[in-house]
Amino acid sequence: MSENSCVITHINEVTMQTKLDKNQREFYCTVKLDTDNKEKKTETKNIDDTLIYKEKFTFPIDSEEKILIYRIYSASNPKNPLGEVEVPLFILNINNEAINPQFEFKDINQKNIASFKPKIIVVTSFYEMYKKQYDN
Repeated sequence: MSENSCVITHINEVTMQTKLDKNQREFYCTVKLDTDNKEKKTETKNIDDTLIYKEKFTFPIDSEEKILIYRIYSASNPKNPLGEVEVPLFILNINNEAINPQFEFKDINQKNIASFKPKIIVVTSFYEMYKKQYDN
């Protein structure tokens, strides 16, 4: 790993899969790295719109033994997430190229709340990443 190694993620589109309370109309997502105590937050979207989050989040890493934690919240209850998913970087088995795996936000009962396909890039070398992009 180079000293500038990082993981970059975009949440993209979130599709709700469960019936919601009437007061749950606006949602936002957060992302954090397991070793970082600070969650990074998307803007809040109304359920009447498509839940598309365009923010890009970057976290420095020193190994692939890290876990990205995605959470979805209702703006009416920002203290408790509706669901979350943990993504260990080492199971993705990617270096320097983007992937879009599908994940489900699960509530505390392990019931699917929503699904999404984030874009994730584990950058271990910017040189290798740009070389792959150039080659493609």
